[in-house]
Formats: sequence, structure tokens, C-alpha cells
Amino acid sequence: MKFLSRLLPLFLLVGTLAACTEEIDLGSRRPTPTVVLNCVAGTQKPIVVQVARTIFDSLSVDADIPDAEVILTVNGTPHSTLTYDPTAFVYRSTYTPRQGDRIRIDARTRLGNVWAEETLPRLIPIDRVDIDFRPKGFFNETTQLYDTYQCVYRIHFADPARERNFYFVRIMDEGGSIVHGLDYSKDEVFIPGHGGLNLLDENSSIGGESGMAFSDELFDGKTYDLRIDEEFTRYSFLEYDRNRGGFKPKQDLARRFQLFSISEGYYRYLSSLFNEDEDSFNNALVKAGLAEPSIRFSNIRGGTGILGTMQVQQKQVSLTPPTP
Repeated sequence: MKFLSRLLPLFLLVGTLAACTEEIDLGSRRPTPTVVLNCVAGTQKPIVVQVARTIFDSLSVDADIPDAEVILTVNGTPHSTLTYDPTAFVYRSTYTPRQGDRIRIDARTRLGNVWAEETLPRLIPIDRVDIDFRPKGFFNETTQLYDTYQCVYRIHFADPARERNFYFVRIMDEGGSIVHGLDYSKDEVFIPGHGGLNLLDENSSIGGESGMAFSDELFDGKTYDLRIDEEFTRYSFLEYDRNRGGFKPKQDLARRFQLFSISEGYYRYLSSLFNEDEDSFNNALVKAGLAEPSIRFSNIRGGTGILGTMQVQQKQVSLTPPTP
């Protein structure tokens, strides 16, 4: 009898939920779709624009809008109407932007009209990259290497004075693949607004798998050396020798350092993406009750999405295996 008395509330609950479900008209509760415009314009290739609509659930398909009229305006002068590419679901232009261009994108759709405008920032070159290997752990007599190394990268560049500048940094390997496991927590520019609070505890780190955005708030008009750390094991510097057997020093080990000069809107958008990431520093503060949840930034008038502009400077540096 006790068993039946426990099941009865469950049966009543299931029946109640089923009855409620029958009365809900999901279609009437769907929000009105919003036009989404996404474009990142740079000086290395012609402009490409995505125009779509917001979707209500994962079952929705065909979110792109193929019949929009997408118009490019450069420095206040109408330039061209973009062509829709059905294989890539994007609109393509033949125009490649130049430094200082003021780019405006208008999209006229059946759901409404949206637009955005941004200026291409100036290119900030990388002056040099310093690399410092710091041994950790035990020394291995066979390989003549320590177990692990803390590699400190310092990327030197000069920030223009008396203007707000925004950046994005990325590090790749010699093959062009993203380097994982980088630690950005040693440089305070990656955590603005926290009063120099670098870590939640001494073992914490800030990792950006695809790179990190930052501003010149702390070094406006100065030459700055940006610090990013990477940890290597001794096997990072070795490769197997199939002819002789055993290991030999790895050849052509290198890192590609990319410094993007980006528009303020693109910086705010990238920062909001990082702040809402599950493993981000800001999200850790949110969970600890020390910060408010972030809202994804958009600069699209009449809709949502992002129009970002950027230029990129790249420098490749060979990594010489450390000596004992």
C-alpha cells in the first residue's frame, strides 16, 4: 500500500503535464524571426556577407535568406550589389577593402532591413618576438632535456598614441594549425576591468583556443611586449628516426604569431563570446558571484550579428630546442 501511495502522486503529475502539453500552442509562442547579418572585412580578400534569420529550435532549417538585396557602400559612395552564392549560402563582393575604408553593408529582406558600418583599422606591425625557455622538473640524461619547459613568448609592437586601438592575437604551429594549451593569464591586458586580478587562484590560467582579444587601455601610445606562455615536454623537441631507430632533434619546429588590428565593434563581439564561454575567466567570476553574465554584442542596426573589420600582421619564428 505504501508503494502505491508513492506512485499515485507521480501518476497524477504525469497526467497533469500531459494535459498541460495539449493546451500549449508552440507555434503561437514562436518569436518573430530577426535578420542576422555577419561579415568580417579585411584587406586580404573580397567582402563576404552572410544574411540569415534567427531560428526557434534545432529542428528549424534553411535559416539563410537567399533573396535579400545586399548593398555595399564604401566611404559614403554606393559601390555594388553583392551576388548570392547558393553553394556557400553567402553573398559575395568583388571589392577588397583597403586600410581606412569606411564599409557599410545594407541588407533588404522580407523580414526587414538591416545595416551596419565600420572603418578598417590601421595595420600594427610586430616588431619582434622574444622566446625564453624555462626548465621545469627533472633533467633526463639520455635526451639531455628537462621533463617540461615553460616557454614565455613576448610579442613586441608599438601602439599608436591618442586613439583607441583593439587587437586579437593568435599563435599557430609551423603547419598552420592552432596551438592548444596556451596560457594568457600572465598578461593583465587580457582581463581588463578587474583591477589587475590575474587569477582566481595560483593554479588558474586563461586559455584561448583560437586566440584572444584585448585593447590598448593599459598601454596607449607605448611600445608593449605582450606575454603568452606555452608548456612543452621534452618530447616536443624530439621526433622518431625511422632509419636509425630512437629519437632525434625535431626539425623545423616553429610558431606563427598573428597580431590582428580589429575594429572596436569586432573587439566587443569577440570579448562577449569569450566571456560567455564555459571555461572563460569571466564565466568563472560569474559562477563565483563576482560578475554579471555577459550579453553578446551586436552592431547591426535593425537586426543582430556583427560587422567587423581587421588587418593582420604575421611573423614566424623558429623554436630552437633548449640546451642544458
